[in-house]
Amino acid sequence: MCKAEGLDPKLFFSHKSTFLGLVSVTADAAQGMVERNDFSGDQCSLNTHVAAIEHIVRLSKDARISARFPQELLENYKRALSQGLGLQELPAVFQTLLRD
Repeated sequence: MCKAEGLDPKLFFSHKSTFLGLVSVTADAAQGMVERNDFSGDQCSLNTHVAAIEHIVRLSKDARISARFPQELLENYKRALSQGLGLQELPAVFQTLLRD
């Protein structure tokens, strides 16, 4: 996406420390939720993640790059929404993976 938008990927990766820490925090929170089978929380609902992924799919298509991966992710998230998990935290999606 960086290249499609005329950005040097080196610039993106030079800022990785600003977002990789968030990935670690999110993974730690997800681990606890999965272990407890409790996906309640107040950080970022599945509804919010769906809106973000819809935006990424749209941006990918606009940039004329493959939207295959984010589209697949979006479809899985929407399956979770259809099962009433929209107000739960993102790790609730794991419940839909067990059912497929």
